[in-house]
Parts: sequence; C-alpha cells; structure tokens
Amino acid sequence: MGIGAVFGTVLEIVCRKRLQKYWVRSCTRPEWKKRFPDSSKEQIRAFLAVFVDEFGFSRRKRLKFSPNDKVMDVYLRVHDIDVGLR
Repeated sequence: MGIGAVFGTVLEIVCRKRLQKYWVRSCTRPEWKKRFPDSSKEQIRAFLAVFVDEFGFSRRKRLKFSPNDKVMDVYLRVHDIDVGLR
C-alpha cells in the first residue's frame, strides 16, 4: 500500500468522525415531507442527490441530512474549520 493510499484512508476516517453528527441519524424523510409537503419524494431525493454529490458523499447518505441543516455547517465540518460547531 502506497503512502497516498494510507493518507487517503486516514483522511477518510478523520472526516467520517467530524460528520458523525449526521451519519448517526435515522432517515429524515418525514422531516423533509413536513417542511415541503407539496414536493414529491422524487423531487426531495433529487435535491439531496445534488447536495451529497457536491460534497462527495455516497447517495445512500442523502436522507441523513435534515431540512434544518445548514450547508455552511456541513462545509465547515468537511473542511475541519472550527467555528464553534462542536
């Protein structure tokens, strides 16, 4: 295993820990339907797919995010910028 692969693995583990707040959640579909009752589940999933794709997350994690989550908070956690988010 090369040093790049080791570094990438360590980086993934650190990033996963910073995002644990989101990953431990159960499905947030009911929250999305309550907030956007006129949107279909396909529309909600499409929106969330764009969101997770832009951050490089697996699409399986798209319903781990809530309509109350702030994009900037996720960004700051991904890039390990501490501004009192803990």
